[in-house]
Amino acid sequence: MATRVKTVQFGFPVLPTLANDTLTNLPQITVYIPETVVAFRSVWVEITADDIITALGGSLTTKTVNLRLNTLSYQSTTNGNTLTHSGENMSWFTARDFTSYFSTNWTGTSMTCDVQVQIRQSTGSTLGWNNVCAVLYITYEYDDTATTQIKTVEIPLDGPKTSLPTVKTSYDTIPALDTYLPENSKTYRNIFIVVEHNTNTADTTDHTISLELSSLGVHTTQIYEAALATARKSTYIWNITSYITTNTSHTFNIWASVANKSHCPQVKLVVTYEYNAGTSTTIMNSVRITAPYIGTYPNGGTYYNVVYNNLNIQEENPLMSRLAFYGNIYGVGAIGSTTSVGIGALSPVDITIANSNVIAGSMTFMVRGDSAYTLQRGFNQFVFGITTNTGTICSVHGYWILNYTSSKHSSGDGVHNKTVLYLLGGTGPLAIIASFTNRSIPIPETSAYYLNNVSLLLTCVNSGTHITSSITVAISRNTSNTNPEPVAFAPFLGDSEVGANDFYLDFTSKCRQYPQEPDTGKMIITDSLNYFILPAQGLYFFEKTVVAVTYHSISYTVNGSISGSSGGTVDIRLHTVDFQTRTFAPIGTRSINAANTSRTGDGAFSLTWYDNTNNVYITAVEGSNRALSPTQSPTSSFSITFGGGGGPTAIIGGRINIT
Repeated sequence: MATRVKTVQFGFPVLPTLANDTLTNLPQITVYIPETVVAFRSVWVEITADDIITALGGSLTTKTVNLRLNTLSYQSTTNGNTLTHSGENMSWFTARDFTSYFSTNWTGTSMTCDVQVQIRQSTGSTLGWNNVCAVLYITYEYDDTATTQIKTVEIPLDGPKTSLPTVKTSYDTIPALDTYLPENSKTYRNIFIVVEHNTNTADTTDHTISLELSSLGVHTTQIYEAALATARKSTYIWNITSYITTNTSHTFNIWASVANKSHCPQVKLVVTYEYNAGTSTTIMNSVRITAPYIGTYPNGGTYYNVVYNNLNIQEENPLMSRLAFYGNIYGVGAIGSTTSVGIGALSPVDITIANSNVIAGSMTFMVRGDSAYTLQRGFNQFVFGITTNTGTICSVHGYWILNYTSSKHSSGDGVHNKTVLYLLGGTGPLAIIASFTNRSIPIPETSAYYLNNVSLLLTCVNSGTHITSSITVAISRNTSNTNPEPVAFAPFLGDSEVGANDFYLDFTSKCRQYPQEPDTGKMIITDSLNYFILPAQGLYFFEKTVVAVTYHSISYTVNGSISGSSGGTVDIRLHTVDFQTRTFAPIGTRSINAANTSRTGDGAFSLTWYDNTNNVYITAVEGSNRALSPTQSPTSSFSITFGGGGGPTAIIGGRINIT
């Protein structure tokens, strides 16, 4: 038995309308966890809703979200702090923690789940809400010997790069899930489509969105109220578990009832399914990778601001399935057709986000790039770029969704790359600074894991009208919360309207990427840390603060022996190429000390490393004597040899500086 960790998602069917100040149940779902649960690490519900205010703007007072399993008592979460309107329509967002409830009440392998919502509007005309949506996230440790296991795969679905058309239009094909997902004996437990979009109400005409897979029947949202001409970011969840047929492909169709509405939607299909982990030989791996933020300016032409992400793939036979970049733009005014985005060497595409210059929340877009890269074992790099002539963009925050198949590892697919999510929490009252103290990110493979990406997913909702110029994340390593270290920073210039502002803040370079990393200046993500989020100004409800970790736990042993020692302490170091900077320097021109060990006198040694597709070096030092194997002749009587074990092989030729 080995303990692993995963995050699974369950989407609720939409609650079409919600009366003001009325506690109402969303349609019930069933939650499935077939493995033996070792511990629930983070369980929360995310709620989104769109107000239908037609005059003044609606301030919120009491905001309640309750949850229960089976017929047990509800756990209630209530926030009574006033969220003041900005004279515009509002799309509300919140995340509520139910980890302790699941830890106390979960039994068996499935339970029904009910969620209740109540929102009290204290101002405005035509009170109430449309399109109330909910997603349940469960991060838990489990016994990986279970035959039947469950997983969630996020599948990118492309959408338009401007406003939705007013006639049924196909933008992508949903693959036949029975063949797209390669595992054996699949049972689909929850399937839903996520549409995040800019409502873009430049006029005061209400509109709806319609969705359909092939010709299975049209699903239409409730109206997006446009009386206040607010361009707001909105999220819609369409649960299609009982709607979709999984043995055939489907065209994905989306359109609006009115022209020039709902620009540049981000779309994905989320599939949670059980499968036979014992007999499956090919695995679908689905990961998120947060990109560094991009600060932009009117550069134009063929010059692009770009960001890079690396992914270490150690599974055998990786094969690209789908790849997309999901971005949020911060700026003021319309993003015109002179804004182009691209992945790798693929031809860039133009995006247009027209609005009323009253922007409530971030502005969305996405771009697919499946054919941009051929995956390989080892280190893969992904590049996203943006250019604009408009001068209205301040920054872009985004993340990748990557789906790839591979052979199952001999230790099981629990060691494969995956993304796990941990809710730090949300602040109850309005705050200038959000703080979350003594939070550790549990990784059960304590001695062998490789962090591909570590980031903070932040959703904050401003109260009233103000503009923030930047946001900073700082982390303190000690219990007294002193000397916080800035780990992520991004400029943030938005309109001064109430809305959901989403940030994706990468701080991978600030963390030790594996337990043996000798750089003590980096923090250890599994330690108890104190997180601080600091906007430059203004009051926020920090509704969601999530740490996202993408990692694998496939490791190798570098074996060797020392001979010719004087009998003292021999310090042994493993060196490898610095793959984080390989974009800027040829392979092999820079080496780093990747892992250390020591022994007394002659004898065997071993080191752990996380890639066997590239060569490594071993150096040994005893006092002033140094030995290098096998790139140049030893300068002492040391004899260093590599062992087997399927680990990295010794380099033949080349050079390394010994320090």
